[in-house]
Amino acid sequence: MTFTAQDSFSLLGTITSIVLFLSGCNVMYIVYKQRSVGEFSYLPYYSMFGNCFFWVLYGIAKDSGDVMRVNFIGLGITTIYICIFNFYTKPALRMKLFLGNVIGAGLLSVFAVLISLYTDNDVQQDVFGYTALANNVVMYGSPLKKLAEVIKTRDTSAIPLAMVFMSMASSCFWLAFGLLAEMWFVAGPNAAGVVLALAQLIILAWLYFSPGGKYSVDNVDAKTSLIADKEKQIV
Repeated sequence: MTFTAQDSFSLLGTITSIVLFLSGCNVMYIVYKQRSVGEFSYLPYYSMFGNCFFWVLYGIAKDSGDVMRVNFIGLGITTIYICIFNFYTKPALRMKLFLGNVIGAGLLSVFAVLISLYTDNDVQQDVFGYTALANNVVMYGSPLKKLAEVIKTRDTSAIPLAMVFMSMASSCFWLAFGLLAEMWFVAGPNAAGVVLALAQLIILAWLYFSPGGKYSVDNVDAKTSLIADKEKQIV
């Protein structure tokens, strides 16, 4: 069996995507140590779960093991995150959150079954593809909001540099895969992901060299000697 360029991009995209999925482990560890979810929001993990769920459905309709595999892994990881959040949430909210999980999972399952049973494969690909695409657009809202905050405050702490690089790498790999496989639903959102990551890197670079910028200790830039020489305040 020949290992093609498409297979290479799929493998690299899968690895970088798993790293991004696992980025939530730091928050989960804090929740575990505190025995409470504190001020952390569960919404990003539910959004990630929905995103993976719809991409799995698209992968099944498209008969793409590459798309299914990475998003099955994402489903498993985010399910663990959601279970941790449920376990450590306030007792008064735990049952409400659990019921919400059951209702949400039920609605997603009914949606998937109805589309799968009563439409042909071409319609399934379009429905699941556009649904996944719409979910990606919603997910891009969070970094865009952070980007606006960074520009306003000139403080880069809201944008971890390492994760921006990893996100850009993942988007590049899946963009290349989508183009080679002619999966435009995969290529489209990842092209947007590349543009968004580039925008974040450009703004981080602009703040790095402009006076009055603030740098987070989570960013690689904050640890360089140049920052120390300039005696910038570390936030």
